[in-house]
Amino acid sequence: MHPYAHTMDSNPWKQWYVSFLKKTGLFTMMRLNILHRTDPGDRYSIFQRQQDTVHALGMKASVYLHYFDLFQHHIVEDAFNYEKEFGDEIGLALHRLEGPDGLTELAQGLECIWLFDEERKREILEMVLGKFKEIFGKMPTSVTAYHMDSSTLRILKEIAPQVVGIVGGCFEEGVRVFHGCNHSWYLFNEGMPWGPWQPSKGHALRPAASEEDSAGVVAVPHLVRDMSLSYESRNDFWASHPPNIIRGMGNEASFCPYDLNLVDQYRMQADFNGDSYYNTFVSTQWLTWNHNSEYTPEVAWTLYTTQLNYFKALKDKGELEDMTLSEYARWHKANRPYAEPEVYLAKEMLYASHKHYAWYIDTDMRVLIDTNQGGS
Repeated sequence: MHPYAHTMDSNPWKQWYVSFLKKTGLFTMMRLNILHRTDPGDRYSIFQRQQDTVHALGMKASVYLHYFDLFQHHIVEDAFNYEKEFGDEIGLALHRLEGPDGLTELAQGLECIWLFDEERKREILEMVLGKFKEIFGKMPTSVTAYHMDSSTLRILKEIAPQVVGIVGGCFEEGVRVFHGCNHSWYLFNEGMPWGPWQPSKGHALRPAASEEDSAGVVAVPHLVRDMSLSYESRNDFWASHPPNIIRGMGNEASFCPYDLNLVDQYRMQADFNGDSYYNTFVSTQWLTWNHNSEYTPEVAWTLYTTQLNYFKALKDKGELEDMTLSEYARWHKANRPYAEPEVYLAKEMLYASHKHYAWYIDTDMRVLIDTNQGGS
């Protein structure tokens, strides 16, 4: 680590030094989160295979357990072993809200935490976090949800101030994204950041302007997306999720250069922002027989492992660091100051249209510039 890389205080010389490191390319390593979610029953072996694949490559993962997983001895035991042997992180998944001791009745069939009023949110969070602490002897430091609204985040931090990192939103956009929505819990979050951010207290999708404005966590998106198709198509097909690309028919069996090109486009963003971030979050149902795919599970596995092997190759060259989500959250807070703008230069990669888009976000606005519109 370079001197002062972890320091973003008011000393102007230190700020200049970090800026110099960024501009000279000495501070541009991609940081990666590999996120896995347990799945009990017949698909648990798929989760285990995901874990084994990552560990065989010498990398670590953040493992997220649902409330009902906490009652499964073998799942809990495996999580403990992953943490001890490989440095994995054990986190909590706030999804599929069902399980013993009254949670099923409390949730009344709703899967997602943001769908409840504040009183019910608090009841649910006290129940699931209390059970997590009972099992693991500590509160989680990272939590995942498809969306984390401001009241959920406030209550979460009141009950578990140890939480430093969250999966805080599902960046699903594009003019056709509504075609694929689950109408019981809409996934798209119009206007949210495409990369990591520190949520504000007033609105969880707005980057905080200061420590006083901050909700106290670092958030990352559920997958990173193709930022050209985030505008002109539907990016739920086009993201850091290889089996989803099958759904969009962007592959020819196990041949899919698009997948790795997306990684490289995110690596390129370090030229503009000083560092780059990537994550992958593939659930077990995408690695077995799936009605969204015309291919066998073996093809999905090949695409998934090809991506992981590319991460490993970058790591071996010193160009990528795999981290748990909590590790990344601490790094981000130490290195990325509040109110720092972020940009993304997107080149369309799938259709060879040569289109370019420029994205910009700060605490006050998010702007997309379509360079294909012309003008003077």
